Amino acid sequence: MEEVIVTYLKTLKIPVSPSGCRKLIRSHPEYPSLLSISDTLQRLGIPHQTARLSIQKVKEVAFPYLLQPDKGGALRLVRGESDLNRAASSVDEISEWVILQAETTDNIIDQRARKAYKQFQLTTGYQVVFLISVVGLLAVGWGQVFSWYYSLLLVTALAGAIIGYILFSKEVGVNYEAVEAFCGKSPKSNCDRILKSEDAQLPGGLTLSDVVAGYFTFQLMMLGLLVPFAEVSASWLLALSALSILALPAVLFSLYVQAVKIKVWCRLCLLVDGILVAQAALFAAMYSGGVLLWNSISIPVVVASGLLLFAAGSSLYLLKQYMEQAAASEQAELTAKRVKYRPEVFLQLLHQSKKVDDTLLRDELIIGNRQAPVTVLMVASLGCGPCREGFERGVELVKAYPDLVKLAVRFKPDTPTNGNGVKDHSDPETPWSATMQYWLQYIAGKDKETQLTESLISDWYSMMNLDEFLKRYEVNNNSSRNNIKELERVYALWFEENGEISKTPTFFINGYELPKNYRFEEVMILLPSLIVESKQFEDGNNWSCRQDVVL
Repeated sequence: MEEVIVTYLKTLKIPVSPSGCRKLIRSHPEYPSLLSISDTLQRLGIPHQTARLSIQKVKEVAFPYLLQPDKGGALRLVRGESDLNRAASSVDEISEWVILQAETTDNIIDQRARKAYKQFQLTTGYQVVFLISVVGLLAVGWGQVFSWYYSLLLVTALAGAIIGYILFSKEVGVNYEAVEAFCGKSPKSNCDRILKSEDAQLPGGLTLSDVVAGYFTFQLMMLGLLVPFAEVSASWLLALSALSILALPAVLFSLYVQAVKIKVWCRLCLLVDGILVAQAALFAAMYSGGVLLWNSISIPVVVASGLLLFAAGSSLYLLKQYMEQAAASEQAELTAKRVKYRPEVFLQLLHQSKKVDDTLLRDELIIGNRQAPVTVLMVASLGCGPCREGFERGVELVKAYPDLVKLAVRFKPDTPTNGNGVKDHSDPETPWSATMQYWLQYIAGKDKETQLTESLISDWYSMMNLDEFLKRYEVNNNSSRNNIKELERVYALWFEENGEISKTPTFFINGYELPKNYRFEEVMILLPSLIVESKQFEDGNNWSCRQDVVL
């Protein structure tokens, strides 16, 4: 299911990391439901709509979109008329379909998702560099010893290496739509059935995929790097020809297993068989044409060829083991997160946490809609580095769910004292007094209060320097001196009545402290699960959603 989503977002050109998107969906407590997709899109800030429509109404919706039978079934990406017709004809007697349509956007709310996409772009760039480098090396070698024999050998080795990569990828769980379509899954053609059979499991824990990938990678290294630049290139080719002859019995065994034993054809295996036969024919032609002579053989070259073959094969095997272990660890982590993110689990732990009075103060720094049903109270310090990141996460949460969440930021007063120990309010000498006094004078009660408040706090955390801050946010000390005294008293009283808060930032959700084994960024994952969503569709053209908070 998540692969369909990744393809859909790629079709819309939405900047999301494929691996990051998969993890978000698979860690959702309702995976693999359509709700896990909708919540993930909302967390990322991707506008989308869902509806239940008849097939006639579906035909009126602009492509592309995701489609699923109302009573469950495979999720389908519908790019055009042909995809829609296939979806409609594949399921009989379906009166209604669930449709999800997203809008193209470049504004991804989740900062971690933005970083993941930048990393994805960087990785993709290095992959391109790697491919260009390999092709360049092969081209340089090809130019050194150009001949039709060598060219055909190089092409077959390259084709074999590509097929080996595909087989290797299938075994570690990476599938490609075009490859799956080519392989097919029918009574007469099914690659997976052959590749997962006992006959594809070889001694030493090796599989057919390991051998194919290792063998053709070895060929590509030899033909691309050694043969063109070695003084005894004929010896390397002789070693390759000997291995080619030894591979012919494997071709016969492969055909026997497919045609007689299992009676199902593997198209990828047939391609490998064809390449091996073609290479054997090429070496035979080279012998008959006098290009290769047995007296050119070199024992050191034969030994080096064998070592290179084992090195290529064993390195790929070790890489596969590492990838499989990483995949197993990731799967275990995602399974654990699905339990951790269950709303009943989180709510039970939340209600066992410390409870404070989260009633909003009259002069409260609020990000978002004051009427939003969920209050996230952030107790922070203006001199705290981690508070900056916590504030950014809180703002992201509000932007993802603007009608549901408001962020209240409560800084502990730090008013200085004079020589007699009396608190001195004569001028804004501290970050707290400077920030709150400016907010009272120029932001509180004004238009765009929430945006200005966000900018004020963000700028402080960007500077973390009182003199620099006062140059930008100059205050009139006399105009709100009494107000700042009263505000300090109210804030100090709240901190006194609600007990010691030992660390900043500390987050409270509707008055309950966030459980210690949860990070605040996980609230963005948890919040949709804490909302009961029921979608009512009066007719096929109406899109509506009712949401009730269960916190």
